Amino acid sequence: MLKRYAMASAVLFVLGALYAYLFLLPLTFLIMTWLCVAGGAEPIFSVSSFFHTVFIGVPFTGAFFTTPVALVGLVEAGLIEPKVLREKWRYVVLGIFALTAVVTPDPTPVTMTLLSVPFVALYLLTIALAERVCRRRAQ
Repeated sequence: MLKRYAMASAVLFVLGALYAYLFLLPLTFLIMTWLCVAGGAEPIFSVSSFFHTVFIGVPFTGAFFTTPVALVGLVEAGLIEPKVLREKWRYVVLGIFALTAVVTPDPTPVTMTLLSVPFVALYLLTIALAERVCRRRAQ
């Protein structure tokens, strides 16, 4: 069972890191550059700030993508019930949007939304997997 969780975590982490590196961060830099130019400023990015953003954004996005594994593990351990996950989904979605609004570097809602939508989808997947785990455990 531990192998399954480790494999799922690794796959989700890589998917999250690839999503951040190939899609989210390039769009973020494009938006930030566009905002600078639209505001009449010259876009100047240092190599240090670029690498800092990439080296923070990629692993954290990958880590956030692994939260379904942790939640399903808590369900399997009996610490959380799928009913609670299902009932509290509105609060979780609000929390996801609030968190992504704080952690995204650009002030537009574009990057925040592009980061939030996969997390909401993963949470809904988590609910489905948690209910499946409970049905299997009940048998």
